[in-house]
Amino acid sequence: MSVPSFIQMGLAMIFGLTGLLKLYSPSSMKNTLIAIGIPKPLSSAGAWLVPLLEILTAGLLLSSATVWIGEILAFCLIGGFIYAIFMALYKKEQIQCNCFGKLRDEYLGWGTILRVVVLLVMNSYITIANHPASLAAIKWEDLVLYLLSWAGILGLYLIVQFIISALSNPQTD
Repeated sequence: MSVPSFIQMGLAMIFGLTGLLKLYSPSSMKNTLIAIGIPKPLSSAGAWLVPLLEILTAGLLLSSATVWIGEILAFCLIGGFIYAIFMALYKKEQIQCNCFGKLRDEYLGWGTILRVVVLLVMNSYITIANHPASLAAIKWEDLVLYLLSWAGILGLYLIVQFIISALSNPQTD
């Protein structure tokens, strides 16, 4: 197991998962794009294009022959995410994030900046490390370990987000 390949597979898993979750609710993605100032016709296309690009990025990150294209696409997507966050902060509006589709109700803001910075650091690390791994070259034991580890990391992230949300919005009976 190597750190660059672990991060590379994790980044692929994150982009693939978020892309699939966004495809499940394109109308939510379209509303987010409109809210940050993208014209309606472009928002309709973007509601499908962004998740498809995320899935494409995930696929490209899985091969050592195409990982550099996946890294470039990841940087472009991250740049778009940063633009969306700053537009929400600039407008001082609560704009639905849709980072994980309809899985969670989140808003663009400082919390999403932190998440995007983590993606930026991960992508920068695998770019600088320049030790691309190919899915086919990873031993199956390591691959299972990668997948289970990243599933655990994402699961813990969602649990922490749920707890923070529950604590910040107490229910009164």
